Amino acid sequence: MTESPPPIFSLPFSDADQELIARFWRTGEVMVFPTETAYGLGGNGFHPGLAERVYRMKGRAEDKPLPLLIHGPSMLGLAARNIHPGAEHLMERFWPGPLTLVLHAAPGLPPHLANPQATVALRWSPNREVSQLLAIGGTPLTATSANLSGHPPRYRLEDVLKDFPAGLALAVRGDEGRSPQPPSTLVDTTTTPFRVLRQGRITVARLRSVLLEDFPDQAPLEGNGLCD
Repeated sequence: MTESPPPIFSLPFSDADQELIARFWRTGEVMVFPTETAYGLGGNGFHPGLAERVYRMKGRAEDKPLPLLIHGPSMLGLAARNIHPGAEHLMERFWPGPLTLVLHAAPGLPPHLANPQATVALRWSPNREVSQLLAIGGTPLTATSANLSGHPPRYRLEDVLKDFPAGLALAVRGDEGRSPQPPSTLVDTTTTPFRVLRQGRITVARLRSVLLEDFPDQAPLEGNGLCD
């Protein structure tokens, strides 16, 4: 594990920055980066060593698969299959944005990403730093919140570095002047109706209004299945 503070980058990334990010991506090192909500912790989603490092650093149970950030339809196809038209409708309305969708996992997805039900959680983040990381890496980015399990999300890089004094290969600083945002809303689209597992910035009422006209059977029930 890295014992010294990680190098801290900001946009625009220099050529040297991009070379280092690409090298750490290939070797499955852990990075911290901003998202449109809080800071995230992760790296190359397809590297099994990355998942092991993140679980250990966070104290996260290994039976909780790591969510993924993607950029665009081509990367969606790397991780998911048999997407319900209602889920595609939600993507068209809310992506890129703070909506995480549970979808059927693509065949051959690494086991640390798909849960026993063969599903995977994906989000297309509008964050500029995330988009640049994905362009450099070329594979989905694991993005669990950058905090110790059971602790609140972190909105300042300095707080993340206090939580993780070792183990980070590099850090990307984002715009910390904006107000803290709630986490993404998490929706399981492999059930009928869709089930809201966590309500974040997008409310159940908004999801229902988007789905009711064309996909009424998939519209989540108010207050049904919500987890704290």
